[in-house]
Amino acid sequence: MGNDGHVASLFPDTKELQQKNKIVLSTKEKHNGFYRITLGSKTINNSRFNLLILKSKKKYMKYK
Repeated sequence: MGNDGHVASLFPDTKELQQKNKIVLSTKEKHNGFYRITLGSKTINNSRFNLLILKSKKKYMKYK
């Protein structure tokens, strides 16, 4: 999870979030200097388990 709350390279206010039926997609804009490949939101939401590993205290305190 990013500091802005993004999960799996699905960033807030981007076109990728609107592509609800795609299983896998690529980002159209660079994030931290890289284009990214990610699972689509429907794939993530329909998965049996979702595991987030948060390393920074900043992220933990924000989403606790």
